[in-house]
Amino acid sequence: MRAASFCRTFPCLFVLMGMLIYLAGGCTLLNTVDNAPLTMRRITHLDDTETVYPQLQYVFSAPLADSSVSFSFAPATGSRYGVFLNPTHDTATLRCIEALDGNTRYVIRLENPVVAVNGSRCYPADDSTVLFTYDLEQEPNDVKASADLFSSVIFGTVSEGADIDVFRCAATNPRFFTLQSIDCQDSFYIVDSTGTPVSLSRQIKQTDTLTLPSGLQGPFYVYVLSREKGWEGSYRLGCR
Repeated sequence: MRAASFCRTFPCLFVLMGMLIYLAGGCTLLNTVDNAPLTMRRITHLDDTETVYPQLQYVFSAPLADSSVSFSFAPATGSRYGVFLNPTHDTATLRCIEALDGNTRYVIRLENPVVAVNGSRCYPADDSTVLFTYDLEQEPNDVKASADLFSSVIFGTVSEGADIDVFRCAATNPRFFTLQSIDCQDSFYIVDSTGTPVSLSRQIKQTDTLTLPSGLQGPFYVYVLSREKGWEGSYRLGCR
């Protein structure tokens, strides 16, 4: 009877042990998920070279417990920027209000650790992103002799008053010219290497892509000035 009782009980012990192992494994799995490290990745502006006024978005693997998020730049920048969290606190938007240095490689990372609602943390050393900026105008460039040279893309600003910026496009046989006014009203006009205005088929818009005359040979010059006095803003020029 004892042997029979033991045989009947023995399978039950195996079942009980299996259940305990399953539950322990489940707890371990749940703990692994809860303790997963907080990560951050950039989801916008993934190209190698970007504007000197970037607006970058970073998504976190879990919602943040605190709304205060700040970033650091290397090399350091004195340009003003703002950071804004979305309503669910899992995406941060970094917007540069003032221009970064042109033609510069920046490493961007968290300035301070951030904590998620589940307690996981992301530290400045955990992740970073790299940003290369296009060229930025160098003052003074208000006359043809001191024009800023560019061959693809360059950014500039017009300050309050009678500011004029002059650029020299070094492309040998340019076919297209692109421009964009950013938060300002600018006037643009183009002259060839002899100073003769380039004849265009229509008026230049604030954001535009122009087909240049087929006979135009580089270099040519672009003049940018504020359409209204006291108006300050930035713009982007390009040729190809």
